[in-house]
Amino acid sequence: MSVRFVADGAEVTLDDGLLDFVQSALAATMTATAKVLRENAEQVAKDARRDWYGPDGVKRKTGLSGDIQVRETIDIIKGEITVSVGSTDRRRAGGKPVPLFVHRPGRTSTVLQKTTPEVYFSTPEVMRGPWLPTTPKKTPQIFIRNPNASDGKKLIEVLVKAPMRKRTRAMVRGISEELRRNG
Repeated sequence: MSVRFVADGAEVTLDDGLLDFVQSALAATMTATAKVLRENAEQVAKDARRDWYGPDGVKRKTGLSGDIQVRETIDIIKGEITVSVGSTDRRRAGGKPVPLFVHRPGRTSTVLQKTTPEVYFSTPEVMRGPWLPTTPKKTPQIFIRNPNASDGKKLIEVLVKAPMRKRTRAMVRGISEELRRNG
């Protein structure tokens, strides 16, 4: 977890011991609304971490997709606290964090499957894959429909953005009702 401070174009990110100190100071001054938003963001991050590599998530851990974290940005000049949930991956592609492009396999997704030479040569040429250099002889492969074929949706949208929007709408509705009752 990290906290990012922004003021007049300067930016500082705090971690570990200093972060603990700042968080305790922040908790003492944070409004009830910001605390509820933070709790909702933490739950979304926890659920996203659990599902990122789950049955509907990515299948291969490359270490490049990053972790999901909750980040608080404090703008001292504007007097704003922003709580956001997103990836820790610092690589960028086209101005957006790379994990935005990690997605579930689409409907037309295929995978390679080892097969016998008889099946390989009876398969149409466009479905034939490369031969694996195994010992003592090479092993043929063919393309088959991916058993994990899905909707191709991007995981950041499915696991982070949509749940956070849903929780935020519910929280805003609750705050609005409370204001109507007390206001």
